[in-house]
Parts: sequence; structure tokens; C-alpha cells
Amino acid sequence: MKTSLSLTADQLEQFKTHLFPSDGQEAVAIALCGRRVGDDTHRLLVREIVPVPYEYCSQRAPDRVTWSTEILVPFLQKAAKDNLGILKIHGHPEEFPQHSIVDDEADRRLFPSIYGWMDDDYPHASAIMLPSGRIVGRTVSPKGEFEPLSAVKVVGDELHFWYAEDSNEDLPEFAIKVEELPNRLHPNCVYLAGEGAYLWYVAMLCPCGFRATLYLSLMPEGRPRWHLTEHNDGTITLHPSVWRTKDCRSHFFLRQGLVQWCK
Repeated sequence: MKTSLSLTADQLEQFKTHLFPSDGQEAVAIALCGRRVGDDTHRLLVREIVPVPYEYCSQRAPDRVTWSTEILVPFLQKAAKDNLGILKIHGHPEEFPQHSIVDDEADRRLFPSIYGWMDDDYPHASAIMLPSGRIVGRTVSPKGEFEPLSAVKVVGDELHFWYAEDSNEDLPEFAIKVEELPNRLHPNCVYLAGEGAYLWYVAMLCPCGFRATLYLSLMPEGRPRWHLTEHNDGTITLHPSVWRTKDCRSHFFLRQGLVQWCK
């Protein structure tokens, strides 16, 4: 069963404010989520956010957070009564876009006890937030098994969608050659702008999720300049890496169509 997570832009900002305090250390929050259950899909919708106070944490470092789960008890009681899902989310201040081994161990200790409060086996989720606001999530089974969330969807003045790397969503052709860019770029496409065999630049939406348009020059006299390799499967590789020096400050390589984040 595919599981997705939905929240509002205001809730995203509430998470971000708590999870990235000025001291640069990890922090954690809990959310109670409504459920929409389909035949082969399950949707968690954030309803109530519970920031775990920093003083409840026995350890806060740039790469881990340890906290007292006693704060969970009244919310687990409410979740069991109202058939709600639990989302645990913590920040990764260093922009590492994956759950760490420390995260894995913590989730395997926490989530069996969460399921112990419930009368069903509907999924609960664990997620990380990056400084850019991007959320990467997964469900955790009663046995401590992990399954990526198929999508995280943020609804506000603009819509943001973050898909699991192995999602089976229908995607358009990855690299498209154009003479003029379309009015709206697709987040899963890279546009090669030029005329005939002469390419001027690459355009794409920043993979951080906030959809800033990146323009990467291919012109020999351009500075900075990127080198493009086109592969037989329709993907491309860019060299060197792409490193934004403002806003989201994303830093990544694009290799054979895959975004590889720099730590």
C-alpha cells in the first residue's frame, strides 16, 4: 500500500520554525494526522502539531536528537480514540537528505510502542526536514520495517510535491530540447535550450522542492559554465556540481538523470 503525507504551507512553516532553531542543533516534533484510506493508498493529513520542547531533549547535536517520549502519552491516547496517525519529524540542519543509522535505531525503538496503543495496523510515519523545507518521509511498520512515503504534498499559495525516489508516478521525458522554455517547467524534466545542435543553457527547477528556476550556462565563454553529457537512455550528466549560494543553498550533482546530494 502506498502512503502519502499532506500538510498546509502554514504547517510547513510551523515545523521549520521549531526544527531549525538558531543554535544549529537537531530538534523534533510530533503531529497527529487524519487518515484517508483507499483500496491501495493511504493518506496522512497533518491536523495538530506538537513541538517537543528543547528542554525535553537529553541530547541535541547537529546529527542526532534524544528526547523523552513521555510527552507522547496524552497524544497517543487521543490518536487511539480518534483513529489518528502519528508523524514524528525532526530536522537535519546539515542538509543530509536521508534517514541516518541513528534515525533507524530510534524509529525501531519508538514505533512498536506507538502501534501498541492502537487497535489497528494502519501506518504511522517518520520524516526528516531539510533547511530548504523539503520533507523526506517513510512509514515504519510494527516490526520496524521502513517504506518510503510515495509523496509529500504541501498546499498553499503554491503547491509543492516531493516524491520518493522509487515512486512509480508517471513522469514525462526527462531531458527535452527546446528553443524557448515553456511558461511552467515540470519538476521532473531538464530543459536543454538551444537551436539545432547548438545548446545555450540547461534550465530546471531546483530539486529542493521550492521550484526556483536554475539556469546553467553551456556557452564556452560563460562563467560559470557546465559541461553536458547526453546518454542513450535520454538522461544527462552535468559537470561540475550545482551549488546555490543563496536561498535554499542546495548543492548537488546531476549524474545520468539522478540528483546526488552533496553532504
